[in-house]
Parts: sequence; C-alpha cells; structure tokens
Amino acid sequence: MEKQRGIMQMDWEIHALQKQCLNKLLSDRGIHFGQPPLLFTLRQLGRCSQKDLAKSLCVSPASIAVSLKRMEKAGLIMRVPDPDDLRSNRIELTETGKASADYAEWGLREVSMQNYCGFSETEFSQLMDFYRRMRQNLTDYKEKLEGSD
Repeated sequence: MEKQRGIMQMDWEIHALQKQCLNKLLSDRGIHFGQPPLLFTLRQLGRCSQKDLAKSLCVSPASIAVSLKRMEKAGLIMRVPDPDDLRSNRIELTETGKASADYAEWGLREVSMQNYCGFSETEFSQLMDFYRRMRQNLTDYKEKLEGSD
C-alpha cells in the first residue's frame, strides 16, 4: 500500500507539472486550459450543434456553455444559424480557432516530448506496456462498476 501511495503521489505531481507547462504555453496565446478538447473536437466534427459537441466529449451541453461563450468572445468559434432549424445554432471554428487548435496540438506534443525526453526505445516500450495494462485494468473496473448499476 505504501508503494501505491508513492506512485499515486508521483502521478499527481507529473500531471500537475504537465498541466502547468501546457497552461503556460497556451495562455501565452490566449487559450484557456479547458479549451483544447473543444477545439480538437470541433476541428474533427466541423460545424455542429452544442448537443453534438457535448456528446462527443461525453459531457452535458450545459457543462460546456461557459467555455463556448468565452471562446466566442475570443473569436475562436462562431455560431451559425442551423439551416434546417432556424431556432438553433451550429458552432464552428473561426480561422483564429483553427490556428489555436493547431497551436494547442503543438503544445500538447511539446509537453509530451519533454515528458519522455531521454527515454530509450526499450524504456519507452516498457512504459507503453505499463500504460496498456493500466488502461485495461481501468476499463475492466469501469465495466464492473457500470454492471453494478
């Protein structure tokens, strides 16, 4: 149990450092930390409803409403009337939003490269094996939890 506690602490510290580095890179360009998933998903989906965007992110539409307002104000997205239903809007990236998505993707890669800097091919391969096992462990556990509902 003591070893697990040490690993959990290290996980939290690494995650916090990744977040701090990424936040520094993104904030210099006016991108808030929670926006990259929205930017990436909008880039992938193209013009879509807030409901479809939320569904793709596995969150409620209300939970992304404030972020979308902030992104609209910053000129990253625009709302376009839905031609099939003039009562609703579609969301799409602006050119600034597309550039921000590209920059955020670069930032994520940059932080990731720094995270694994100096790892040999063997060490990197071992780490991938460990991550796969952890992902499978959590997938199995999630299914078990969902089965108990």
